[in-house]
Amino acid sequence: MAGTTVPGHRINRTSNTQQALGQQDDNQQAMHCFFQEYSKEHADDLANTCAKPDEQGAPIAHRLLRDAARRHLLADQANAQDQQLYETKQAQLEHEIEQASQQLESNKIKLQTAREEKKRKLQYEERRLKCKQYPKRSTTAAEIEAVHQEIEVLQAETDQAVQEYEVHEKRFAVLTRFVDELEASLNPDEAIIAERMQELWNRKAQADLILGHVA
Repeated sequence: MAGTTVPGHRINRTSNTQQALGQQDDNQQAMHCFFQEYSKEHADDLANTCAKPDEQGAPIAHRLLRDAARRHLLADQANAQDQQLYETKQAQLEHEIEQASQQLESNKIKLQTAREEKKRKLQYEERRLKCKQYPKRSTTAAEIEAVHQEIEVLQAETDQAVQEYEVHEKRFAVLTRFVDELEASLNPDEAIIAERMQELWNRKAQADLILGHVA
């Protein structure tokens, strides 16, 4: 699968690379031993030996160059595979880091939301306990209705008292005018009597007013 690193495959490719490099080392050691075998005084023999054809009819020097080129190619291929595996693994790790960062931010938001929700619940619970200290709404509504009825009764009594006061006031005004006219038509003795009568009528009117308010 693309973008997925299978450990087993990586081990196999690494083993193949190690085998190829081991074979190259063996070849290099063989060549080193081969060249050590001939000294400078056998340079001509060495040149002649390199010029000799191998089993396939090609000069030995060509085979040596071909083996060296093959070794370099195998090394380049192994390096390219390792580089590709490294880049794939690095991209995978970066993707995992990005996902972890996003998950962390999401968890922070969820935590903040949970804290706010808990705070709201505590506030609601506190208000509920405060409301529980007061009487029920049905009881309060009944008490308010009783107070309204009492106010209506008092208002009716007040209106009746005002009407009675107005009647007594009119009566008192008529009586006062009658006494004034009577005083004007009577002699001094009769005026004294009339004044006394007026005083009595005033007291009676005040008593009626007081009794009217009390009633």
